[in-house]
Amino acid sequence: MIIPLRTDSPLRSTPWMNWAIIAANVIVYVIERRNPALELDWALSPRNPQLTDYLTYMWLHANIGHLVMNMLFLYIFGNNVNDRMGHLGYLGFYLAGGVFAGVGHALTQAAPVVGASGAVAAVTGAYLVLFPRSSITIIYLLFFIGTIEIPSMWFIAFFFAKDVVLNFSAEPTGTAHMAHVFGTVFGFGVCFALLSVQLLPRDQFDVVALVQRWNKRRQYRDMVSRGYDPFGYIPPAGARAVQQEP
Repeated sequence: MIIPLRTDSPLRSTPWMNWAIIAANVIVYVIERRNPALELDWALSPRNPQLTDYLTYMWLHANIGHLVMNMLFLYIFGNNVNDRMGHLGYLGFYLAGGVFAGVGHALTQAAPVVGASGAVAAVTGAYLVLFPRSSITIIYLLFFIGTIEIPSMWFIAFFFAKDVVLNFSAEPTGTAHMAHVFGTVFGFGVCFALLSVQLLPRDQFDVVALVQRWNKRRQYRDMVSRGYDPFGYIPPAGARAVQQEP
């Protein structure tokens, strides 16, 4: 078992909206425990979905462990995404991610679903675009307990791959894996598009900047392989060297 503890991405402002979303999830969970019928009314049922269910299901949780893990991931990754998107932009992105994840679940599964994990997955997908070179400290619980720092890209990719694999597993896991997959794809794709059209503040270490630098290196290698160096002429292989008179 691995649990995220913190990232090394510094904050430039206080992520009030992310904290408000976490608080709202906790408050709804308390209300839900006192009114169990709320889960029947607000859950997303793929067999008979209501439009409002795509917004309400993401605020419910099956148990305290479900809530804690979702809110931990949201706190770890959402603070930085909120910092980059701004408060209203982040709220709209979070809700849209949850709706898209719910649609993905309804299209591929039949069981009712509750939980913020689809929206949280969208946040982790956005984090991967905005901070691909960051690191995350995790706690691992195997034969012993310890902490280790790994690239956040590996961590997010691991959970994405796990959801893809377990979705096609013969054994039911009781987890909405396709909601996670659709949420992550939504977060990555939308955030990449927003950066590309400069509707989000650019950074020299975001995914778009890394792709642009990779493309420039590729173009340079292609030119060199054809015998042209933009910084000076490279004679073709086998050409006779010309010596200049002193």
